[in-house]
Amino acid sequence: MKKMARTGSYTNEAAAHRLLAARKACKLSQSELAAAVNRNATTIIAIEKARQLPSWGLMMWFHNHHRIDVNFFVAGEFSQLPGDVQELLFASLTELEKNRAA
Repeated sequence: MKKMARTGSYTNEAAAHRLLAARKACKLSQSELAAAVNRNATTIIAIEKARQLPSWGLMMWFHNHHRIDVNFFVAGEFSQLPGDVQELLFASLTELEKNRAA
């Protein structure tokens, strides 16, 4: 699980991977997420393409609305997440890994 969450990695790529997993786990499109956090879709696309890091506001939105702790986005730490949230994220991370391998 740590490998899939890229725990301990602080790169833009790792943050992009974790944001994509969180967005998909919450069943949000890029435009839905952008609207929810009062940004445009190009911002979400830039983050998911590792061109920029998620903002504090974006991470806090996930925390407040989906119980995904900021530490997951920053460092891939998942032990503090509720069990049901971990399950959703790991299902999403597993799917991303399968798609990457294909």
